[in-house]
Amino acid sequence: LEEALSKLFNRPMKIAAAAGRTDSGVHAQGQVVNFRIDSTLPLEKIQKGLNAFLPKAIAVIQIEEVSPDFHARYGAKTKTYEYLVLNSELRSPLLNGRAYPFPYSLDLVKMRKAASELVGRRDFRAFQAAGSNVKSSRRFVRRLEIFCPLTPALPAGRLPSPPLEERAAWSSGGRPPVRAAPSHPHGVG
Repeated sequence: LEEALSKLFNRPMKIAAAAGRTDSGVHAQGQVVNFRIDSTLPLEKIQKGLNAFLPKAIAVIQIEEVSPDFHARYGAKTKTYEYLVLNSELRSPLLNGRAYPFPYSLDLVKMRKAASELVGRRDFRAFQAAGSNVKSSRRFVRRLEIFCPLTPALPAGRLPSPPLEERAAWSSGGRPPVRAAPSHPHGVG
């Protein structure tokens, strides 16, 4: 986006603030950023110009003038995360790179129970990278829902990997005794 801004205004430009960052490979929808510019160019022209310079995977869908004290990150009230799991042994070209492939049986009752344990104010220190410099690992989860659209049937006898014992780590604020390797970002949107 900074490259597109710099090309459009023919000078080096920086984003003043963004509502949050996304990890490599993660898709953001509704990302809010702000930048400062003294220009007579109408907002619609700035939007069209930016979209002309941006890669096809990124688009400016709304643009508006804000007060000088607006800050995209600190002004954000909530964030919504969506994780897509392709529960099938068959790949989906439409979901390639957008869903985490998991070709094993899912226990939706257990998943929903585990999800309910995350709702409320919780300490997520066990999930952050070692040596992280975030000020607080406590977050408030307002709602966590598990949806299960129809998926192709799986052969009988296929079971998921054993669940991680994360609950003790959450309550103690420490790291779990056993950790799985981090998964790739596909499926996070």
